[in-house]
Amino acid sequence: MKNPDGGLDRLERLVAEALAREAGTEPSPAHADMARRLLAEHAFLHLHNRVAEIRREAVDEHLGRLRSPLGFWGAVGASLLALALAGGLALFLASQPALLDGLRLLPGSPSL
Repeated sequence: MKNPDGGLDRLERLVAEALAREAGTEPSPAHADMARRLLAEHAFLHLHNRVAEIRREAVDEHLGRLRSPLGFWGAVGASLLALALAGGLALFLASQPALLDGLRLLPGSPSL
């Protein structure tokens, strides 16, 4: 790949030369191809890791905006409120015999 500054070409040449020296040979087109492949793999890995990091940051930011869960005492309070409402409804129905008789006349209702 070429760019106006020749920076990537220079990097490919330097990596190819390092690979050749590591192998104890002179730089060749095979070393240049290997350098291109290694640089492409590194770029892809860097991009993949950066995307994963951005996703993690987005999830952390989203979780930071959520309310905290109800908790034990909140659940106990909600259960007591539900029991109080059910008890209040039961007391209301017990104090209204005409309403209970009307409910018994509905089709499909069990006899009390």
